[in-house]
Amino acid sequence: MSLSPRAIIVGILLVILICLIVSYAELVITYIQIGFLQLPPVVIGVFFILIVLNRLLGRIHPRLPLTERELMVVYCMMLLASMICSRGLMEKLIPALIAVNYYANDTNEWAEIFFKNINPYLVPFDVSGKGAQPVAVKFYEGLDPTEPIPWGRWIPPLLVWGVVVVLIFFGFLCMAAILRRQWVDNEKLTFPLVQLPLEFVRDAYTHRFFGNRLMWLGFAIPALIFTLNGLHNINPTVPHIKLNIYLNRYFTEKPFNAIFYTPAFLSFAGIGFF
Repeated sequence: MSLSPRAIIVGILLVILICLIVSYAELVITYIQIGFLQLPPVVIGVFFILIVLNRLLGRIHPRLPLTERELMVVYCMMLLASMICSRGLMEKLIPALIAVNYYANDTNEWAEIFFKNINPYLVPFDVSGKGAQPVAVKFYEGLDPTEPIPWGRWIPPLLVWGVVVVLIFFGFLCMAAILRRQWVDNEKLTFPLVQLPLEFVRDAYTHRFFGNRLMWLGFAIPALIFTLNGLHNINPTVPHIKLNIYLNRYFTEKPFNAIFYTPAFLSFAGIGFF
């Protein structure tokens, strides 16, 4: 069965929304990591709202809501978008293109050591120059409010790297197609990461997921804790619940006191996954 145009249109609109939310949360606010993890929170949140709206459309007219297949197509599009614009790609790729120029100075001699080995089509700065160039300084330290983004410098390398990224994702899709029959048909794997969105979709017909009290209890515990901790970050007088412990203070004798930053963190996402 071919993909429906409305699923693609809805998916594209929500992909744009996902990219805006992730970019603002992780690049502007910088404290909130919302676009990655086992199940990206931004994708689950937007998908939940989509499911609710889809059910409301079903009450208006039976042909308006998206089908199960269409909903899963939209979910997969949002999932890929969140991974690309978050730590999965953009957070690692973009700084790597400019950091070597920004941190180059006379002491480390990076300009003499590295610049001559860098293809000029792959980076936004001039490889024949030396030291931190304006395009690098503006990237790290910010533009003036009236100053335009130097797209002329950035677009050529981004287009080149975009081809590489497309080929990498295409290769992963080919691997998935090759392994699908063995994993799905022969070994009957359950793929736990897709169970939550599938339950979202099936609830429109079974009403067993959103009516499950244990599900709402599991939702309420982390929601309450993260809400308290978020309010605490805004206003320190609000109480908070500590979720991480720094283990370094317990290792005071050699050689263990040389261990780098080592926290133990309570992850509700990990608990939910397992």
